Amino acid sequence: PTAGPPPTSQKTLGNVTVYADTFTDLGDDLWQASGHIRLGSSTVAYVELSAGVVDLDYGAQSIAGSSDSAVSLLMDDGTATPVFAGPFSVDPSSGEVTPLGVIFQLARLGDLGVDTATPLVNFGMNVLQGTVSGRARITVHPIEDVHPSATVNFTLHHDGHVSGDLGVGDLAFQAAGVTFAVENATLSYDPASGGKITIGHASVVLPDVFSVGSEGSVENLMITESGLQRVGGGSITLSLPDMNVPGTGGKFELARASVTLSLEAGGKYCIHGKAGFSLPNIASTGKPGQYYSGGLYAEFELDQTGLRYVLMGGTIEPGIPIGNSGMALTGLEGEVTLRPEVRVQITGTIESELEVPPLGPVVSGEPSVWVKLSSPYEVGISGSVQVLIFDAADASLVLSQSRGLYGEVHITYPPYALNGDASLHVWRSGGEFHFTGSATVTLGFEKGALGTYWGIDLPPSDLTFGNVGAEFGEFCHNSSCSSTIYGFKGAVDITIHVNYLFGSRDVTLAQYAFFLDVDGNLDHGSSLDQYRLIDQATMLAQTRALGLEPASTDVITYEVSNTDLIMVGMDWQSGSPELTLVDPEGVTVTTDTDYPGMGYTNTVTSTVYLIENPKTGIWQAHIGNLTGSEDYSFGALGRNLPPTVTVQSVAPAGENLYTIHWMADDADPEATLALYYDTDDSGADGRLIAQGLDPAAGSYVWDASQVQTGDYYVYACMDDLKNVPVVSYFTATVSVVNTQPPAAPTGVKATASPPWKNITVCWDRNTEADVVGYNVYYGRQSGTYDLGLYDATNVTCFDLPLPPWMNVGYVAVTAYDNSGNESPLSEEVQVTVERVYKVYLPLVLRGFR
Repeated sequence: PTAGPPPTSQKTLGNVTVYADTFTDLGDDLWQASGHIRLGSSTVAYVELSAGVVDLDYGAQSIAGSSDSAVSLLMDDGTATPVFAGPFSVDPSSGEVTPLGVIFQLARLGDLGVDTATPLVNFGMNVLQGTVSGRARITVHPIEDVHPSATVNFTLHHDGHVSGDLGVGDLAFQAAGVTFAVENATLSYDPASGGKITIGHASVVLPDVFSVGSEGSVENLMITESGLQRVGGGSITLSLPDMNVPGTGGKFELARASVTLSLEAGGKYCIHGKAGFSLPNIASTGKPGQYYSGGLYAEFELDQTGLRYVLMGGTIEPGIPIGNSGMALTGLEGEVTLRPEVRVQITGTIESELEVPPLGPVVSGEPSVWVKLSSPYEVGISGSVQVLIFDAADASLVLSQSRGLYGEVHITYPPYALNGDASLHVWRSGGEFHFTGSATVTLGFEKGALGTYWGIDLPPSDLTFGNVGAEFGEFCHNSSCSSTIYGFKGAVDITIHVNYLFGSRDVTLAQYAFFLDVDGNLDHGSSLDQYRLIDQATMLAQTRALGLEPASTDVITYEVSNTDLIMVGMDWQSGSPELTLVDPEGVTVTTDTDYPGMGYTNTVTSTVYLIENPKTGIWQAHIGNLTGSEDYSFGALGRNLPPTVTVQSVAPAGENLYTIHWMADDADPEATLALYYDTDDSGADGRLIAQGLDPAAGSYVWDASQVQTGDYYVYACMDDLKNVPVVSYFTATVSVVNTQPPAAPTGVKATASPPWKNITVCWDRNTEADVVGYNVYYGRQSGTYDLGLYDATNVTCFDLPLPPWMNVGYVAVTAYDNSGNESPLSEEVQVTVERVYKVYLPLVLRGFR
C-alpha cells in the first residue's frame, strides 16, 4: 500500500525520533503519539504505523506501541510494506524493534514467497536503518513446475533490496531427474532485476536406480524467474558421479562425465554430456600405464524420466583390449538401446592383436558389435570384416573369453573368383595368439595355373571348381614348426584325358593341393608338404602328388609304396627318346602294352604314364633311343594314401585324469596325432587336449583339471601333412566334474587419486586356461568386506566407488573359472585416501579509509 501523509510533529527519545500528528502529555515524563505515526532518526523515518498509538516514557527511557498497532516498513518508492500487527517496543539507543505477541504480516520478500504459516524466527526490525530481518521459510521460483522451499536468514532493506543466507543443506530441488542439494547459497532481491538465489556449491545426487556410490557437484548457479542459470552466463556444467546404467546389473558404467544442464521447451531440463564407460571386458580407458591417442566415449542425455539415450563413439590407438580374447577395439559409433531392455549395439572398428607382416591384424574391420551384459559377457560381431587378404561379409562372430573369436563369415577373393562360406577361430594359448579357419568355396583357375607336368596343364583348361574344401589360417613353415606362415590351403580334383591300348578315358587326380599366401602368390604340387595347420580342429585339408627321386641316370629306379596312382613321365627338347617302365615283377610296360590300370599321353616332346593301383616295390624307368642332345627331364609322382586312426577307449586314471587309447597307421614318418574334446560328436571344432603326439604311442593321459564341468566327446585327428586330416570320435561321452579352484590372483594394487570418486584396483592375470573372471572384495575393515563384492569380469583393473566419508579401505581379489570354482582371496591391500576439501568461508566487507 501507499504510505500515509507525513506527520507534522516530532519528539526524540535517545537516538529514535517519533513523528506524529498529535502528542499528548500524560504526565510523569510520559507522552503519547497518535494519528499518523512514523519512527526513525532525526532526519528520516523508516517505520510507519497505520493503526495504534506509541508511548514515549522519558523517565523509563522506553518506547512502546499499543496492542492494536499495524507496523509497516517505509520503502524508498513511497510504499509501505506491512510487517506485523500487535504490541511492540523500541530500543531508543539502537532502534531495534521487539514485537510482543504480534501477528506477522510480511507476505513477500521481493518476489520470493514467504510461508506465512510459519512464524518468523530471530525477527529483527530497525527504525534507524530501515531494515527487517529474520529467518523464514521461502518458496523458490518453480523448477520443472515444482516450487522448492528453503529456510533463509534474510534482511529486507528500505530501498527494496533483499539479502540473506540460506541454511546449509536446507534447499534441495530436482532438475533432469537429478537432485541438487545446496550447500552454500545466498538470497538477494533487486527491484530492477527481481529476486534470485545464488548457489556457490551444491551436491549432485543421481536417482537410486543408477546405483552410484558417490555424489557429483556443481558450482556458481542462480535460481531466478527464468529458471536455473550459470553465474556470469554460459552453460551450466555439472560434475556427475560415476553411474551404472539402469537395467544392466552394474555391468554398464558411465564414468568421469562432463555434462551440461539446459532448459528445454515446457520448462523441463535435460543433462547432456560425454563420459568414459566400462562394459564387461571393455573399459574405455584401456590398459593402465598404456599411452593412447584419441579416446572412446559414451554420449548421453538424462531428464526427469531417466536416461533418454546413450550414444557411443570415438577412435583410439593402439586399441582397447576386449578382455583376454585377443581382439582390440580401435573405434566405435552407435546407440545403446535402453527400452524395453538395455542392449549395447554399435558399429565398432576392431582388429586382432595377432598380426601378419606385412598385412597387419589377421582380422579387422568395422562391423556391428553388441555386448552381452550378463555372464558369460560375450561380444557379438556382425557385418563385414577383413580376414587376411579376404573380404569377409555377413559375419556372425562371437568373442568369448573361453574360446576367443569364432563364428561364420562369407569370404571372397576376386583374383581367383573365390567365393564361399567359412568358419574362423582366433584364440590365445598361454601368451600366444593363433588363427585357423575352414571354408567351402567356389573358385576358378586358369589353364596351367596349378602347374604343367611333361606337357600336361593342370587344370587342362580354364575351370571353376565348386564345393572346394579348404583351410585358411596359420601353418607351420618348416618341418620343426619353428616359424609360421599364413594363407589359404585347399585341394581340387583335376581330370585329365589319357589314352589306353584300346581307347581313351578320363583319369582324376584327386585332391590336388594348392596354397594361396597373404601376398596372393599361388603354390601347388610338391611345394606344399611344408604347410600344416597348427590347429587341426577342421576336417578340410590337403594332399599332393609325391615326387620320387631318381636313383640313376641310365636306368632310373624308384620305389612305389602303398598308393592308388602313380604318374611317371619325361619331356625333352630335341630328338625322339623312348620311355619304358619295368614293374617289380619284371613286366615291361610300354604304350603298346595291355597293362592293368595303365593309361598314357603322348606329345611330340613328352610321354606320361598313369598307372592306377600299381604294384609296390622297386620300379625301373628305361630311357632309350638317346643321342645325347635330347636335354630331357624325368619325374615320378605317387599319390600318398591317407592315414587311419580309431579312438578305442577313454578311461578314468585318477582325479580329473583320463587315459585315451587309440589305434593308428600311416606310412609317413612325419605323421602326427592331436587329441581334442568337443561338446558334440561332429564338426571337429573342439578344444585342443594335446598335439604333436606320436601315432605309434597308442595312448595319452589327459589332465582335465582345467576343463569346464560337463559331458564331452573325445576325438583324435591324425595328419600326415599331405592328405585331409583323419578324425575319429570316441562313441561315448566323458563326464568331467571340475572342483579345483584357480590360484589366488597376485600383484594386487589399489590406488585413490583426485577427485577421490573411485579406488582403482589392478592385478596380474591368472595363467589357468579356464579362468573367465575375477571378483573384487571391498570393505572398511581388514578381513570384513562390508562394502560389497564386485564382479570385474575378465579385465585386470576395476574401479570401486569411493564413499565421501571413507578414509581407509581394504581390497582383495579372487579368480573364478568356467565351472564356478572360486580361488582363495588374494593378499589383502589397504588403500588410504588423503582428500583435499574445498572450504567455503563467509565474505565480510568492512569499511576502510
